[in-house]
Amino acid sequence: MSLVIILFVYILLSWITAWSGRNRVFGFWGYFFASLLLTPLLGVLFVVASAPREPSVIYITGEELKAIEARRTARAGLRNG
Repeated sequence: MSLVIILFVYILLSWITAWSGRNRVFGFWGYFFASLLLTPLLGVLFVVASAPREPSVIYITGEELKAIEARRTARAGLRNG
């Protein structure tokens, strides 16, 4: 019975480690499997040592947006004229 409790705690600690690394480079499943295969303690060290995930949104300035709009209207003018 104590082996079941130890296994449950081990998986729970691996899940907590993965949850804390869900917005990091390897994501939830990467840290979860790393924690299961190695140990949750090493998984926590990996989470702490890894960089945050880069945002998938590209930010542009107002000037860049104006240039894009100018190109778009120039193309539309060529098609219509």
